[in-house]
Amino acid sequence: MAELLDPTDLEELTRHYWQTKDKSSNDSWDEYLICAESDREKKDYSLLAYEMAYADSRRNTQDKTKRYLPPLYSNTTLVILVGETWEPIFQSIWAHNPQRLVPVVNKQYPNRSKNLNHCSGALVDGNDYWNGISDMLQKLLRLPPRGEAWKLLDRLPTVTLNSNQAANNYQPVEDEPEQVFSFLQTHLRTDLLNPDCQVVVDITGAKKTMVAGAFMLAAYSHAQICYVDTDRHYTGRPYGYSCHFRTVSNPIKALALQTWDKVGKLYDQYDFAGALNLLPDHETFPQIADLRCFLSMCQDWESRQLQSAWESADKLPDHLKRYIPLAVKELHQYMPQSGETALKPDLFADAPTVVIYAYDELYRVQRLKSMRGAYRDAFSRAYAIYETLFTARLVSLFRNCELDTSSLNTHLQSSDENWQSIVMTLLIKMQSYKAREILQGRKAKTRDGRYQIETKWNRQSGSPGFLPLELSPKELKDKRNDITHSYMPVTKDDVNDIIRLTLLNFDNYLKEWATPSNLEGLERETYYQLPNWKQLREICNLHFIPVQAGEGGQRE
Repeated sequence: MAELLDPTDLEELTRHYWQTKDKSSNDSWDEYLICAESDREKKDYSLLAYEMAYADSRRNTQDKTKRYLPPLYSNTTLVILVGETWEPIFQSIWAHNPQRLVPVVNKQYPNRSKNLNHCSGALVDGNDYWNGISDMLQKLLRLPPRGEAWKLLDRLPTVTLNSNQAANNYQPVEDEPEQVFSFLQTHLRTDLLNPDCQVVVDITGAKKTMVAGAFMLAAYSHAQICYVDTDRHYTGRPYGYSCHFRTVSNPIKALALQTWDKVGKLYDQYDFAGALNLLPDHETFPQIADLRCFLSMCQDWESRQLQSAWESADKLPDHLKRYIPLAVKELHQYMPQSGETALKPDLFADAPTVVIYAYDELYRVQRLKSMRGAYRDAFSRAYAIYETLFTARLVSLFRNCELDTSSLNTHLQSSDENWQSIVMTLLIKMQSYKAREILQGRKAKTRDGRYQIETKWNRQSGSPGFLPLELSPKELKDKRNDITHSYMPVTKDDVNDIIRLTLLNFDNYLKEWATPSNLEGLERETYYQLPNWKQLREICNLHFIPVQAGEGGQRE
């Protein structure tokens, strides 16, 4: 390791180096890479070695927020973006001591280097340009030993870009972001897949277009991004001894940008469980607490756990409460609780609650069919709406005293039993084909525990019309039974058939059985769907998630 010089001596050596370089006809690199000089003497080590020794000494004595030298790693692949300034490249190679070097070299460079004065013309071919740097690296290897801790490999770091090329071959690349990205994507794949390899992308001193492509690749793959910075300059040129290696924060990782893209897609697909599983933790993003609560409400709503959904909804701030689905607001108290299987009788007490239930479930069926291709679930849910509408009609008739339920009296043990509650329970649990028989003017029996009832509709003048017989096609009923009790496949056409049948049933219910004055506005689509992801980001003030140009509307 070179002896430690004080800043005054280092400044003198640096000034002499730049002055000599300006006057020299061959880019005098010897001072920087072999043996430093001043006006008074010739040193034992190179200027680079003195710079690195000084940087190493500052690790424990200066600003703890700066990494004056990066920690050594036994297996590092270092990407260098080759620009017109070479000194930071040599500093980075010294500091990282890589096993493998991946240079990103342009196809052409301005002919400004005296070291390349053998090249004619205003432009230098990228191959010739890299050969000049490679010659300098050979000089770097002839330096005296630096001690075990910072001993450079006894060979040039491998620059092989694929297994079919000879060592130290490389491929110049166009200095455009897309080309640089693709180049590194190809040649870093093996290293990135190796858990024992540290990939470092040094973006010091290259063209902005090169930096853009390399930064995108490194950020996307979570490679380490760094550059060499300096605190002091001499006539616009850096005092190398003041260098420190800065690690650049990865915005994709820090802001979870890839995660947010996935969360947004899952949310727009109504896959709220998947979106919740991807959310970053609350400590990293405390501002997403409201979003997490909203997604929890959505997940319970979509799985029809409306009581749990309401508990989450009740915790939302006012600006989010306006987006609570109508079913969560109006039906949560009627849903089965843990261990229960049937809807509560009060759901059928008024037509508006039945209508809200039907609309909410119909939109859910459409989502299951179109967004997820979950045809089995969509078919079963649609059929459940179809059957529930028959139950709603029976309850309505019972509440209007149009059902003959007198046969229940023979099964009551005392006059104190709540016979109305018992009848409601029997009607709700009645099989749908029996409900249809009653609605078509026939008697039907049903039993629950020790209670049994034979029911008939005492049709009166002005009562709703009979349901047409075609609303109960046998093939769909058989399909439903087969789906329930076997592994029969369900097609999109099957789902479309049951949706058509359910819509006919619902249309009859709306026209013949519900009171229009109670239903005003309940058909509004916004009551049963959510704001899309772009809208929700704004509603929740998630402004740390970047937006895309033109998201707010079409440009004029």
